[in-house]
Amino acid sequence: MSILRKLFLSLLLTAFFASPARAGDQVGVAWAFFLKDGEGQVKSLSFDETERFAAGDLLRIYLQLQEKTYVYLYLHDSRGDLYLVFPPTPDFYGGEFPAWQKFYIPSGRGWFTLDSGNGKERFYLLAANHRLIGLEGLTDQFLMDRDDRAMQVRLLGEINREIATLGQPANLEQSPLPVPYSTGLAGSREPLPGSFANQTRGDGDFSLILELSNP
Repeated sequence: MSILRKLFLSLLLTAFFASPARAGDQVGVAWAFFLKDGEGQVKSLSFDETERFAAGDLLRIYLQLQEKTYVYLYLHDSRGDLYLVFPPTPDFYGGEFPAWQKFYIPSGRGWFTLDSGNGKERFYLLAANHRLIGLEGLTDQFLMDRDDRAMQVRLLGEINREIATLGQPANLEQSPLPVPYSTGLAGSREPLPGSFANQTRGDGDFSLILELSNP
């Protein structure tokens, strides 16, 4: 997926994995994938099932970290390439925690153009109440040499192993949250088509696997 090569460079310029969750630790993130078709119509993807896109459609991603929730988002694309989508760098969480900050990817009013490659684009969303130091370190090694396919396989395997061993909280809840799909638009008091995020919260760490498909 050629847009993610642009995404990777954009993040340099400008999720789930976790150890067993502790009861009562709130984990929350608001996330959205906005898709704009060739006619300019925007919709917010629910991912209740695999979402479809067409060549030339545009994509934006929105994230808002809630409380002290560490969020990691990766893409494994239809060409077999792996990308860190968020945070921008593996050591991002080494400074002050960006609670309640809103992130648009790409930043500003930009959109990514989806290409004509057939297959599935799989996003891994990981949310935890603590930093995932091991995953950050392995991601850092991967980014230092993206042509090292063995390292990519190792990182992807680590992501999948953590997801496989992670249990979902019993009370994981999702609700629509009104957000603009562009930093240049005003918000709405009610969720509108193309302008809402999924607010996901639970009493422990959780993971989501989100898929886009062409055709």
